[in-house]
Amino acid sequence: MRNISIKSFAVTFSAIIASTGVLTSEAVAVTAEPVAAAAPAQVEARSGYPGGMNEAEWNYCKVPSHTSLCNKASKHADVALAEAKNRWPSSLHNGKGDAFRHCYWNARMTIDFGKGTAKGFADRHEQNPDQPAIEKKMDLFNNDVGRTVGEASSSYVDAIDRCSYKLRHHRLRIISNGQLVRS
Repeated sequence: MRNISIKSFAVTFSAIIASTGVLTSEAVAVTAEPVAAAAPAQVEARSGYPGGMNEAEWNYCKVPSHTSLCNKASKHADVALAEAKNRWPSSLHNGKGDAFRHCYWNARMTIDFGKGTAKGFADRHEQNPDQPAIEKKMDLFNNDVGRTVGEASSSYVDAIDRCSYKLRHHRLRIISNGQLVRS
């Protein structure tokens, strides 16, 4: 089986069934990115989606009715990563940038999809058997804070401000010296 990004999968799948009218024009209008050949659980990291798609994400996103939603979740991940890179470029793995990225990604998804759907995407993304338990714990915590932020936010800009506030006031989690600590 080929290993592909969410956007590449959406393009390929959309092209096949677009003529049936099953997908909206929005789902068809995604742009392709290069793909790598591998098993779904071994997807190469693509820009904006650290770790790539894991098997749980692949199984969800290959369902035709989920294609457009998966593409939107991927775009939210891209934007959250870009914002984290702008603010904390040296701490994108287990540091402040990583904590902010998870918070903001979940806030954006909650604003657009609601808390339950955002939780589903975030929880699937953390189903990686190779991820250290402490990193999963950190990510799940920051994802949950992000969904709470999303419920309280009036816009993406408001969500950025709220996630930044949470980070500055030690309400997110990072890993320091092998320990899960407040940001």
